[in-house]
Amino acid sequence: MQNFKKVKIIATTGPAMESSEKISAAISAGVDVFRINFSHCSREEAFMRVENIRKAEKEHGRPIAIMADLAGPKIRIGMMKDGQEMTEGSLVAIHKELKEGDKNNIAVNHPEIVDNLFLGCEVYLGDGDVRLEIVKKGKDKAIAKVTAPGKVRSKMGFSAHGLALKKFEISSKDKADIKIACEAGMDAIAASFIQTDLDIKAIRKLVEKEGRDLMLIAKIETQQGIDNAQKILDVADGIMVARGDLGYAIPMERVPHVQKELITLARSKNKPVITATQMLESMGQNSFPTRAEITDVANAVMDGTSGVMLSQETSKGMYPLESVRVMAKIARGAESYIPVIDLPELNEIYDAVATSAVSVAEHIGAQFIAAFTESGSSARRVCRHRPDCPILALTPSISVARRLCFSWGVMPFVAKEPKGFEELDDLVRIALQTGYFKAKKGGTVVIVAGVPFGLAGSTNLLHVAKI
Repeated sequence: MQNFKKVKIIATTGPAMESSEKISAAISAGVDVFRINFSHCSREEAFMRVENIRKAEKEHGRPIAIMADLAGPKIRIGMMKDGQEMTEGSLVAIHKELKEGDKNNIAVNHPEIVDNLFLGCEVYLGDGDVRLEIVKKGKDKAIAKVTAPGKVRSKMGFSAHGLALKKFEISSKDKADIKIACEAGMDAIAASFIQTDLDIKAIRKLVEKEGRDLMLIAKIETQQGIDNAQKILDVADGIMVARGDLGYAIPMERVPHVQKELITLARSKNKPVITATQMLESMGQNSFPTRAEITDVANAVMDGTSGVMLSQETSKGMYPLESVRVMAKIARGAESYIPVIDLPELNEIYDAVATSAVSVAEHIGAQFIAAFTESGSSARRVCRHRPDCPILALTPSISVARRLCFSWGVMPFVAKEPKGFEELDDLVRIALQTGYFKAKKGGTVVIVAGVPFGLAGSTNLLHVAKI
């Protein structure tokens, strides 16, 4: 069998990766999902990138997913005068309203946040380059002392441990970007700063209004999101451990522990989970990662994450393709070290069949597990157990095939719906003939499917065949 990678790679598009040639090369290097970051993308750029991705997808003859990442209700400072630099020890007033800020006065785009600040609270501006400590509270403003100096500019991020908006609101920009994602034919939406299950439900209503059924990935990046992760996962199609803003919302030493907890929770609920932010950050400028970055990616893989994400490394970095190759190499090296964990029993026939398929495959040394699936659920039930062998998902729906690009160990393939048992083996052979991946002749394959064929979510058949 060819050197197949089970962990999925999500690469962010941008100036360094948006041509069809670069995108095609990235697919060859190991990308499964392309991310379009609407914080830095116009409508025209989004449509152009989708067109180039679909062109490359057709060339490669395998499904590739596209994920829109919404800006979300991020807390930011207001407009600033040019060339402002905060000096260590100076005092800064944080106002609820201010027309234009300077080095001693700033405002936030959500005024209620000022009321939530408390004495001793540490505030981060941007990516933590500038840090402030609250030393005094007033009715309409808070006074902070600069503890880490630096330059400040308009619309910088504003973060502090435990800070959150009282009510999640979908901005006009996010509404417009959801519409673009639906019109352009994207497959998933990553929703930022999700705090409760109601936030996901609100976004899903907008997607349904556009007549689409996109995957909704909830980005967990606040304490509220962590606290409500179980309920969020009940209604979302997956989650993202968004370590960037999460690292400011909670004490930094908690991030690794929270990452492991969220990955395990998503896996127990049979939902994809993406680990993101600064995974190979140094490769934006260097052709080789740091040892710490190598270990970080490997640890996420060994935690059991479904996918790992590249951000500025591929969107604007100097070595976008090499970043993908390095991440793929690290992922392959770490995949065999994923520990077996006790997963909660899902007392359904369908889950019992999937569990048995993995057990049989490992006992007989099967080359792979083939799952015939209408909705994708058969393949996801199998991948929940992180089997040693790959999972070939055969589905008549290109939409389902693309959604399965987020699922660990799953190779989606579009195939006609089998009409009877005699066609099961034939369809597996046809899939193998595409060259998508290879298996040794005479080897065994474990097949799972639902009978009657064509009924979504009815995994009730287990069959062993020879290749």
